[in-house]
Amino acid sequence: MSKQELLNQLEEYGIEDISLCNCGAYTVTINNKNYSVHKDNFFKFFPDIDEEIFNESIKKILMNNFYNCNHCVNNWGLDLCACGSGESPKECEEGLEECGQPMQNIEAGYNHVRGGSSWM
Repeated sequence: MSKQELLNQLEEYGIEDISLCNCGAYTVTINNKNYSVHKDNFFKFFPDIDEEIFNESIKKILMNNFYNCNHCVNNWGLDLCACGSGESPKECEEGLEECGQPMQNIEAGYNHVRGGSSWM
């Protein structure tokens, strides 16, 4: 199990960069877009990455360490609700139009949702 094996597995997902925030979220760059996910949920979104290899080698390849990322500051993440509540899409009870869908989606190619009630 090696650093190179992990790099190969990340490359299969198109992950160009990976960083860790002090909040516990990984931010990955895919096609020049950043996607965040808490480390407890990482393998739900990247199931083909070997967890043992990842845990052994991730510290060797981390590009950056953050103290404020989109996951903890803006509530943007693959595992967070599109309404911006910071809850998971399945557990969010805000009742907004955006609720129930993820804030970020790699397959759909968006890294944040702009809700009807947002200031953006």
